[in-house]
Amino acid sequence: MSDTMEKAPDSYKSPLQEMVYESLTKLQISFQRVNTDEAISMEDCIEINQKLDMKMVKTLFLCNSKKTKFYLFITTADKPFKSKDLGNALGISRVSFAPAELMESILGVKIGALLYLAF
Repeated sequence: MSDTMEKAPDSYKSPLQEMVYESLTKLQISFQRVNTDEAISMEDCIEINQKLDMKMVKTLFLCNSKKTKFYLFITTADKPFKSKDLGNALGISRVSFAPAELMESILGVKIGALLYLAF
């Protein structure tokens, strides 16, 4: 894991990553970041969160049963995720994890390719 940095990377891994950093710069929002390997599980994220001195979050890429609507759900790591509750809040019968290949094609990132920023 890299040291903590407060500027955008010299090169971007995806158009989404570039858009995030350009937006932060344009809006003059300060941030800290670290470069890491893939972080798949919550356990993988502990060291990253300690380095950034932040509360751990989990980010879930979800979809409806027909895979026609997609949702990015971000919550604290200690809060359990209940798909039924989220489905009710969204007014849909079923919400589930979107397939990894759809995450990559829609967001331009693979599972575990996290963007950790501390605002």
